[in-house]
Amino acid sequence: MVKKGNCPAPSTVPAAGPGTPQPSVPTPLAAPTFLHTDPELWFARLDLFFRHRHVHDEETVFELALSAMTEGTLGTLRNFILTADQQTAPFTALKAVCLDRLTDDRAHQIRQPITDEELAGQPPSVFRGGDLSRQVHLDPSGLGPT
Repeated sequence: MVKKGNCPAPSTVPAAGPGTPQPSVPTPLAAPTFLHTDPELWFARLDLFFRHRHVHDEETVFELALSAMTEGTLGTLRNFILTADQQTAPFTALKAVCLDRLTDDRAHQIRQPITDEELAGQPPSVFRGGDLSRQVHLDPSGLGPT
């Protein structure tokens, strides 16, 4: 005799085995956050990120990379981005342009305080000639600086 009650009905869906295809559910893919201080490291990390997820499509990688960049960085790359649709490999081109422009900007940012420190707040024209007495006080004997 079968008991009646609140027993769940037996499952009619077979369990997924190793050869059973799983349904594909699209999930959002967020690229690693852009590192303005070290774009080279960010691109290396991005390459690993996409390789691990088997994403090789240039257009997809390009869009995801742009989505991870800051507004300031996008502004720096504005001219390139506006013509990126003409590129056959937009991500590869973005990487080259980005590393070229942003590492140059970074090197300039590093040099600028050093230059400012060396100039001591005076314009470079002061050091091109003119009144050298402000820079070096010579010994009257002519033997060298005092």
